[in-house]
Amino acid sequence: MDQEMDQQMDQQMDQEFSEFLRQGALISDPGGGLHLGWGFLGSFAHPKQARAQGAQAIFYAPDFFLREPLPWLGFRFHQKVELSEFRDRLQGAGARATKGQERQGAGSPWQEPELSGFAQDFARAKAMIAEQQASKLVPITFARRSHCPTVEERRAWLLNLSSQLGPAWLYGFWLDAPANEGLLGLTPELLLSLEPKGQLQTMALAGTERPQGPSLLTDPKQWAEHQWVVRDICERLGGASQVRELESGQTYEWQMPQIKHLRTDIRAELKESFWEEDKGFQSLVELLHPTAALGSFPREALTPWTEQASTEQLDRGRFGAPFGFYQGPESGPSWAVVAIRNVQWADGVLRLGSGCGVVEESQLEGEWQELALKRSVVLRGLNNEC
Repeated sequence: MDQEMDQQMDQQMDQEFSEFLRQGALISDPGGGLHLGWGFLGSFAHPKQARAQGAQAIFYAPDFFLREPLPWLGFRFHQKVELSEFRDRLQGAGARATKGQERQGAGSPWQEPELSGFAQDFARAKAMIAEQQASKLVPITFARRSHCPTVEERRAWLLNLSSQLGPAWLYGFWLDAPANEGLLGLTPELLLSLEPKGQLQTMALAGTERPQGPSLLTDPKQWAEHQWVVRDICERLGGASQVRELESGQTYEWQMPQIKHLRTDIRAELKESFWEEDKGFQSLVELLHPTAALGSFPREALTPWTEQASTEQLDRGRFGAPFGFYQGPESGPSWAVVAIRNVQWADGVLRLGSGCGVVEESQLEGEWQELALKRSVVLRGLNNEC
């Protein structure tokens, strides 16, 4: 009898995990482990609406410009799992895959962005900086591929990325219906983590080099690029009525397996009345996003620049957008990462984005190489070539 019950439980877990791989979402927990959601209920304008429909897992997945009217994804089932268990399930799902199932989608080869298009956006950014309309701007480029990831391909990507977590956050969602779309990545950047009692953590992350490259701390261009992000975040939080205390740490070089960045940790204490509006989490996301790491400094320069730049700058989808997990003040912390180092797909097109910070000291060739470095990090991660 016990053996039969164990078999039934194993079968149920297999069915649930298969549903997660078909239509699901996940995000790393700041304290360790992963939060999984499956049993898609729909997209909602507010987490309260998702809760009312029985959602146990609620993810925040807006577009970069926060124009999506229904940015909250609700899932009927939620489970927090340890990384080792998650990887065991992924490996088990791969072992059960039928021999006839497509393991890698055929698709088309990657079409890389063109230097000529980026050079035009770079020149426009430098002109605005020279005219003192901006101190920093962040052009985005995309590699594209005609392809829609299969369930088995997503499983393989998740298995590969989960082997490289380290200090980064694994995140994403994928829906086969009503539209085949999704997002999957491994980001080094936290937008915010919010504890129920009002402790907020965020970071400035800007300045990029290969792990074996020269020190970022002594590079004037990298240092300037980073400090604009620190200033942007501190000014935003320092001017917010909800913030009671603000503390910015020391800037340090953050080594990761394939890349390194400059990082500054920033903490804030919020007033007790913060949660009363019930939009506290989303209002904080909107206060911080986009930081100067993905947007501009000052923030007001982003709109005029994107309006005169290429359509690439307006068609970012979810690249660089917040991606978060919401629990509410009564249930635990809520947090959002910055959706970089990812692939996103919709309408049969897979896109791989990368961005670079342009400041007064920037040179075209150096920024172009940085964009390629960031794309290569994503592809090596997906294919487990680290």
